[in-house]
Amino acid sequence: MIREETKLALGVDVGGSFFKAGLVTREGVIVERERRPVCKQTRDLFYGALSGLAEEMIKRANGAEILGMGVGMPGFIHRVRGTIEQSPNLQVINGAPIFDDLNRLLPLPVVIDNDANAAAWGEYWAGGGSGAELLILLTLGSGIGGGIVWRGDVWRGVIGYGGEIGHTVITPRGPLCNCGKRGCIEAEFSDTAFARKAREAIGEGKPTVLAEIGDARIFGKNVTDAAEAGDETALEIVTESSYLLGQVVGNLVNALNPDQIVLGGGLIAAAELIMPLIMKGVEDRAIQGALEACDVRPSILGNDAGLLGAAGLAWRQFGTV
Repeated sequence: MIREETKLALGVDVGGSFFKAGLVTREGVIVERERRPVCKQTRDLFYGALSGLAEEMIKRANGAEILGMGVGMPGFIHRVRGTIEQSPNLQVINGAPIFDDLNRLLPLPVVIDNDANAAAWGEYWAGGGSGAELLILLTLGSGIGGGIVWRGDVWRGVIGYGGEIGHTVITPRGPLCNCGKRGCIEAEFSDTAFARKAREAIGEGKPTVLAEIGDARIFGKNVTDAAEAGDETALEIVTESSYLLGQVVGNLVNALNPDQIVLGGGLIAAAELIMPLIMKGVEDRAIQGALEACDVRPSILGNDAGLLGAAGLAWRQFGTV
């Protein structure tokens, strides 16, 4: 039971399929949480579902004060225009004046950021990264998000597009990415990429247990599970993709000389399999001295990073963090 005198922030992590919401204390403890499907049919339905979720979480606060609400949104947020220019996995909000809309529709003061920026702040604030001079987060899920925290602040770039590491080109003539360009690391290492590569392997007649699942039902986790079980085709996909991701991480080590690079998102659940494969690419690309100064590690917060980071941004803006 939440005490009435408790102060809280509401964090919402908006995914391509689900909202994840939580009431969070100043210490980064989630005291209530909810997960609901995202409504993708129309923008009004999307907004209505988000507003309804906020109202539900306010009820669950049991009279405790909620200082504000943080929302982590997927897509390219143009902070000068106040719009989401493109959200490849949630196209219903493409072009939306998101700052005006959410400030008008939501029942709490709101701070809005890219979902990976929020997750990076979560890792910094509540995930053991608070001592970092420069922390970089990659979220490995249906795509690849990136967030950067430099000297205790989220680094967003000139218009808000800073940290879009998933759209770093690694194979110039490679597969088409959701952003419309070719060869982004997101098109080589992600849930979507793993599923596509598995379907291509099946189409080429390569022997794999993944053929028993059916094309439309193959997800990244199926590929990593099969690889962990010794399926050679699945292991080939994961090995090659992880090495490419490692090269991107190695380039980040060289370019920015960070002290922490954190890998999060759903695919990091297979960390025991993929981390050594990623590190092979890192070690082949990174300058030795810079790599020795950098801790490349899996996320501590896991799938809660975005939710906690969104709440942490609200605490920072409306409270005392």
